[in-house]
Amino acid sequence: MNHTDEDAELFDSFILIPYVIKNFERDMKIIENSPFKLKHPYTYLIDEAILLARADLRDVKKKMHTKGLKMWHEPRNSDDMFTEFVYKCRGYEGRMRYMNANIKKRVGEIMLSYLSQAKSNKIYDGKLKV
Repeated sequence: MNHTDEDAELFDSFILIPYVIKNFERDMKIIENSPFKLKHPYTYLIDEAILLARADLRDVKKKMHTKGLKMWHEPRNSDDMFTEFVYKCRGYEGRMRYMNANIKKRVGEIMLSYLSQAKSNKIYDGKLKV
């Protein structure tokens, strides 16, 4: 292993946060097109969670750039059960395989965390976005 635990955390965040953002954006479209009578409470909370996730992703990318870390998806070595990523770390190249079921579980946990942060960090200002 040629990467530290901190590097591994950055790699995990670099992989998982975009999934989180994608899921929130998809859910936002579903809510906007749904027959809910009051959509704003849901869309407001999700929108705030997306902003938090995007800010975290920016920080992760900055830290990775500073440390000279790179990572990308390796589609030809992925299948229905696993997704593989390749990373470069201090001159070494390595591979990380993630079980898709674990990605889904962790993305759900991270989404809950962002929703919780969004709820506790933001007090609704009373201004309805139309």
